[in-house]
Amino acid sequence: MSTGPFLADTEQQLDSMLAHITRARATHRTFAAELDLVDEPGAVTLDYDETRAPRAQLQLQCVLPATKAELDRLDPRQGVRVELDLGYVRPDGSEDVATVADMGLRRVVVDYAAQTMTLTVQGDEAMLVDASPVAVGKLDNVASHALGAQTLLNQAINPPPDWVQTGSVGGAVTVDPVSDRWATAQDLADAVGSALYDDGLRTWHWEPVPVLAGTPDVTLATGPEGLVLAPEATLARDAWFNYVQLRYTWRNSSGADQVVTATAYVASGPFAINGDAGKRILLDERRVPTTQARANAAAQSVLRRQLSKSRSFTFEAIAAYWVRPGMTAAVTLPGGGQELHLVSRVAFRPLAGTMTVDTRLPEDYTLATTTPPPAIPTDPPPAPTADPPPPVRTTFVSEWVASASQAYRSNGQKNTVLPDRVAQGYNPGSVNGNQLSLILFTAANSTPAPGKRGETGKTIAQALPAGAQVQRVQVELVPTHTYQSSGGTLRVGWTSDQAAIPATFKSAFVRTNQSGCKVGTPRWVDLTSTELAGALEGGKPLGVTLGPGIGTSTLYYVLVAGATYATASWRPRVRITYTK
Repeated sequence: MSTGPFLADTEQQLDSMLAHITRARATHRTFAAELDLVDEPGAVTLDYDETRAPRAQLQLQCVLPATKAELDRLDPRQGVRVELDLGYVRPDGSEDVATVADMGLRRVVVDYAAQTMTLTVQGDEAMLVDASPVAVGKLDNVASHALGAQTLLNQAINPPPDWVQTGSVGGAVTVDPVSDRWATAQDLADAVGSALYDDGLRTWHWEPVPVLAGTPDVTLATGPEGLVLAPEATLARDAWFNYVQLRYTWRNSSGADQVVTATAYVASGPFAINGDAGKRILLDERRVPTTQARANAAAQSVLRRQLSKSRSFTFEAIAAYWVRPGMTAAVTLPGGGQELHLVSRVAFRPLAGTMTVDTRLPEDYTLATTTPPPAIPTDPPPAPTADPPPPVRTTFVSEWVASASQAYRSNGQKNTVLPDRVAQGYNPGSVNGNQLSLILFTAANSTPAPGKRGETGKTIAQALPAGAQVQRVQVELVPTHTYQSSGGTLRVGWTSDQAAIPATFKSAFVRTNQSGCKVGTPRWVDLTSTELAGALEGGKPLGVTLGPGIGTSTLYYVLVAGATYATASWRPRVRITYTK
């Protein structure tokens, strides 16, 4: 039995501990000093649940900080973390304390009347969920399923977290496209019967789905010398399933819709789907690219987890702070006899020195993924289909010269004094005010970028048919005049709602500031973004915007060569890198 990180004899000493220790603090790389949080009376609950993501969650109720400045430091948006220490004062007066949680602050609720605040803190699975949506991405023949999940994790969390890997890592895998990092990583784990989770201490685990261990991690016994204060047992059908169907739907890189369906069910025994138990079916819709073999394996993995949920036990006990989901508990119930259970959830209340432990009792079933018995003709699983061959994609780098351009006064009206140039910002010597401009790229004048493979004579929409993916968008601008001799600052953005030069134009959204722009010196500006890529892939027209400047500062008064400028090489051009 392991009680780490606590002393080896801690379990035998639990009923004689003098007190329980709780310490919590907020941390951030910018904090000069940690901010202490726990101040009794309050409430602290640390909860681990294997059926939930994030698995580890913490809630603290404590008094408000002494100053508003300290309260303002607790901003969940800026990556503030909370560390929790738990432990015991032993019979000899010594302390046995360990840091059991280091998690991200998600929410702060302030009760000014009571002068308290409640903090919600979650493990780093929440960070992966936050960064799950992916506009363009894939796993291309990654060496193993585990490495694929770790790759997605490292893309989402910076710096990459610690990684502990045991059990089956699975073979090489390709997932194309990846549209959701969290869903894809979980599916890869299911496919090899593994669990993927953060343990609440900034360490991610890829490990086999837990099974009963020969040596228990904790003993839960009733009676005068046991830890259990109040046992409870539940036997229910509601959370139990004997048939799982996974339905995968996605659109591949060629734009074709794909569907793979996998089933797993209990084939024999008292809970078989063709026996008295009947069918209790779990349908799980997943939007993750897969193969038939990987889907079949995931269905069996999900079914194994569901089968053990019907027999559950709940124990109120003295807090054993090393217990976690997946551990084996030796359970002794009233009436005698001991059996081994798996811990599925544990919630600590350290200020009271107690815990609630939920356990489950695994069953032994025969599982199948082949055609169901003839007695159930209504749900035949679909015949396995061959995986579609991966599409062959080509990268193009093409350029388009501006088709039209127009400068606008601050009131949105056209500035007709500059027919061949565009303007941005405030000129003290004119009545145009704080100017802005629009440059359109709608002509069929594409050419290959120098030294690159590109396309000729197409519009942007023609070069980006359904399924094309935009990798990068850059625009080249050449200033013809700056108010200040040292140069000016261009304020560049884009729009996708103008197919022609409008009579009035008032909305330019600045995406990037480009300082130090000199007359006659080309400036390449990177406009790449998920939103712009989606607009161009959807056939929207591309417009580049300049300005307006900031106030009346002449630093932002810049004239730029337009679509009809006499020196053709100075005219605006856009370079797009894309695959199809």
